[in-house]
Amino acid sequence: MTAPSAGLRGGLAGGAARGAAWNLLTFGLSKGVLLVTTIVLARILRPEDFGLLALALVVILYLDVLGDIGVGAAVIFRPERTVESAQRTASTAVSLAAATGLLLTGATVLAAPAVARLFDEPELTGVVRVIALAFLLRMLGTVHRSKLEKDMQFARRVVPEVTGTVVKGGLSIGLALGGLGVYSLAWGQVAGALTTTCLYWLLAGWRYRPAFDRSVVRDLLRFGIPVTLLGLLSAVSQTLDQLIIGARLDAEALGQYAIAYRLPELFLLHFVFLVSGSLFPAYARASDAPDVLRRGFRSALRMVSLVTVPVGLGLALVAADLVPVLFGPQWDRAVPVAQLLAITAMLRTLSFNVGDVYKAVGRVGVLNRLAVLNIVVTAPVLWLLAPGGIVAVAAGLLALAGAMTVLRFAVASRLMAVPVRDLLRDLLPATAAGAGMSLAVLVATALLQDLPAAARLLALVVVGALSYVAVLFLTSRSTLSQVLSVAQAAAGRRPADPGGGATTSSDPAAGASVDR
Repeated sequence: MTAPSAGLRGGLAGGAARGAAWNLLTFGLSKGVLLVTTIVLARILRPEDFGLLALALVVILYLDVLGDIGVGAAVIFRPERTVESAQRTASTAVSLAAATGLLLTGATVLAAPAVARLFDEPELTGVVRVIALAFLLRMLGTVHRSKLEKDMQFARRVVPEVTGTVVKGGLSIGLALGGLGVYSLAWGQVAGALTTTCLYWLLAGWRYRPAFDRSVVRDLLRFGIPVTLLGLLSAVSQTLDQLIIGARLDAEALGQYAIAYRLPELFLLHFVFLVSGSLFPAYARASDAPDVLRRGFRSALRMVSLVTVPVGLGLALVAADLVPVLFGPQWDRAVPVAQLLAITAMLRTLSFNVGDVYKAVGRVGVLNRLAVLNIVVTAPVLWLLAPGGIVAVAAGLLALAGAMTVLRFAVASRLMAVPVRDLLRDLLPATAAGAGMSLAVLVATALLQDLPAAARLLALVVVGALSYVAVLFLTSRSTLSQVLSVAQAAAGRRPADPGGGATTSSDPAAGASVDR
């Protein structure tokens, strides 16, 4: 009687773990290249150039959400009984994405001057028009990427994502050295999008055949439109700070803010996005098994916090050395902003994966209501704080993120029938180890003041990593066993324990994963 349930839980955990492992490899390679590219470009270009690109990318982010119409998520969610049905759905989805992409690209080209006037940045017109081409190219590859995620073939995503990032970075650096300024960043985006999409078409394992099945379109839109609304609300929530800084301050201030944001974005936000890429398909497969979803959510919360808590705290602790060492002294204004945004991003990651559960069981409306509330509260607060500068905006964002994280956990606790105390127990190992790590790094910082910044940074990273693992070993050995189990599942060497770890231990937090 228990075998099917155990098989589902084991398959869910093992599939998600392997997906996360391949996503992590893709993430590590592509974001490593992106970090190197940013370091080089930050020493060539002006802060104003990064500010203009940030505004253009905000505009295109909204287009990405609207143009997709939730097609990618709908392709993952829609069950297919035959190969022919899957082919018809995928081809129709490509046709739909291409049509909306062309329509929105044309509208963006026409609206670019109005966008430039809105932010009082004349040069923004040309930048937005170039970036719009990158948006269209990405749209043409969204279904191929989603098909790979649906089939949990995450290994095939490595080449397109990494190669696209390399092309984007290489061309951007070359054009920047040639004096193209902000356009070097914009044309790099186009080249990266073209490369990634072409490779997805080559490696996706199926061939597009022109099709436009109206019944398929209705099914895709029925699921996709609520997801699109969620994505749009999420995009507004994520970019309100940049929009307000661009409107109330100037491109130089936004450039400093954008560089400060880049660090937590690379090391924290992109990490949870890649985890989400493997969790949502896994949750969708278990949408009719609430107990499995609850266990999966709590296991993911525990695992994600073990990464994001030390990284968020660590970035905040070493930012004073990290920013000037990586990007140069012209970015000193970004240091306190980076410290605040690192903690903000860490808080956001803790409740991030609950959204994938709600999408998997068709409760997108809950996320939409939370997103609306976040926007309604955040917009006026940041608007009032913006004249105080980018540090004031970052501080306000941190306070709001803390409040929203508490609210999201409260809602998740109620709707998923998981007591808040159990969610807090899942966070206890990472929190305790993070506190010990922070103390060790602060002491080391005081002792190493006379070292050069680069040497001190390296020493602090080593001290932080060793102290975090040491405290975790002393306070929650079962957590390390759980991490090993997940790693072995990711490597395909053994099925992941669906309970998420050991079932017996003297560790007070050990039982947190047993009843998932």
